[in-house]
Amino acid sequence: AKKIEKGQHEMLDILLRSELIVNYLFDLGKKLKNGKARARDIVSGIDEDDQVIEEESQAADQVIQKLKIAKIFMR
Repeated sequence: AKKIEKGQHEMLDILLRSELIVNYLFDLGKKLKNGKARARDIVSGIDEDDQVIEEESQAADQVIQKLKIAKIFMR
């Protein structure tokens, strides 16, 4: 499990170096805010504690919050 998690982190590090990928993620955040996308279509449906997120609005809020934090760090 630790090898998989390490691989996931390495993959994210690589992807987040791409301006195209970062812009795409921020665009997804805008679509979530506007109701043009659903969180369940974007994320795997679990929160940080590996708990299933059943409420769509809660999941969308969490994704939007994470993207806001990411945007701060990307500047």
